[in-house]
Amino acid sequence: MVRDPRRARAAVLGLVAALGVVAVAVAAAIGSALPSPALPRAEASGGGDDERLEGEFELKIDHRLVDARAGDRWITRARVPTITEIARKAKLPGIEPVVILGVHEDESNHYVPAFRADGRALTFLTADIERRTAKVAAIADLSRADSPALLFPDTPGSYDYMFGWAPSVPPGDATASPAFVLASQRRSGVMDIYAAAGLDDEPKLLARGEADAIAKQPAIAPAPPGAPVRVAYEAGGTLFLVTAPRLRGEGGVLEGAGDPEKPERLGPGAEPEWSPDGRFLVHVRASSAGANARLAVVTREVTTGRERVLYEAAERERVRGPRFTPDGARVLFHAATRDEQDDGRGYAIVAIDVDPANTEALGEPRRLLENVAAQPHFDSHPIAVSSDGRLVLAFGVDADEDGYYKIRWAALDGSGSGAIDHSDEFTTSTDVAVDPDGEACAIAFAAVESVAQGIYVVILNHWGEEDE
Repeated sequence: MVRDPRRARAAVLGLVAALGVVAVAVAAAIGSALPSPALPRAEASGGGDDERLEGEFELKIDHRLVDARAGDRWITRARVPTITEIARKAKLPGIEPVVILGVHEDESNHYVPAFRADGRALTFLTADIERRTAKVAAIADLSRADSPALLFPDTPGSYDYMFGWAPSVPPGDATASPAFVLASQRRSGVMDIYAAAGLDDEPKLLARGEADAIAKQPAIAPAPPGAPVRVAYEAGGTLFLVTAPRLRGEGGVLEGAGDPEKPERLGPGAEPEWSPDGRFLVHVRASSAGANARLAVVTREVTTGRERVLYEAAERERVRGPRFTPDGARVLFHAATRDEQDDGRGYAIVAIDVDPANTEALGEPRRLLENVAAQPHFDSHPIAVSSDGRLVLAFGVDADEDGYYKIRWAALDGSGSGAIDHSDEFTTSTDVAVDPDGEACAIAFAAVESVAQGIYVVILNHWGEEDE
């Protein structure tokens, strides 16, 4: 088991650049930045914590720096690490933070961050307690420290949540596939599904809910350019499918979507998520009727309607948040008994190996992590998987006396697990999201640094060891 430190260094610098670092000839300096006693060094300054090559540029960053580390030690919060320090950090065998950035904090609480597929934009839910509403906010360009913009006008009584990006970034034109979907309450007591082709476009109505069957948990199917758009969602314990060839339409309704009040009915289920090839949905449904019905994790082939039960929950056990891994070879979900949820001990993350061709289970369920947090209020927040597809990540619920939670990780193949000691500046940390682009190793999360819950990004040195 080895790692390529040069690739790891490039990944670190790639995301640092994406988040707003300005440095002249940084890329050219990567190869010459390897720590070596033979390399000339500038004289140490600032109490001996500044370590640069002779002539090396100091890196500047647009977002507020919360913490930074070089090697196995802390450095001043007045700057990000130098190229030399980043190179040294990338060679460490363990998964370690390089910098921690404050992306957005104000007087409101913020939750469930989500990276766009290219890692260049970030959305999150912002809760305004005084006005008793929640809105989805977006930072369209993470290389700038601009204030986030709301995706919908902040009209009285509106409520938006359950945001989901498309699996890939579509072209930015009016006839493109949707860049995102979300559930929104624009009518009193009724939640509908909206979609838009980009952050600058007004979301359009995709599917209507009812007072006794609100539309929620939308998910966009992977599709090649030009293919029809498919969005699955739940309403009243039933799965529905909306197909629309493009996003241009009159009166705010998507062209080709048909009647938003009459989508295709798939069958019972909740919390749908697509397989990477767009053939299957994985979802949760009751395995039988009645008050004592148990929940099950089920896959469904959309074209044929064929279903496979992958996991049937035990009595008093809850399962939630199923998803496929990026290679389609595993299904992940949260599981916990009611007692475990009630006393705050949290959830387990469970994995089941499946055949990507037909989702047939290839082994017994494996519990990868125990006692981890799952977002209690927004079921659409997915389990976080590293951009290389090898690790699952979540915050543990075993905080220290100051309320500090570590980021826990486990290899999907069961080969190891550990924790990322990010910063003791934060309390009540939750909602891990991973930059899926793969250019760099970055995690976004929600946490309290002072009073309200803000959104932060941790840039890591690497995702750990890789097969040779």
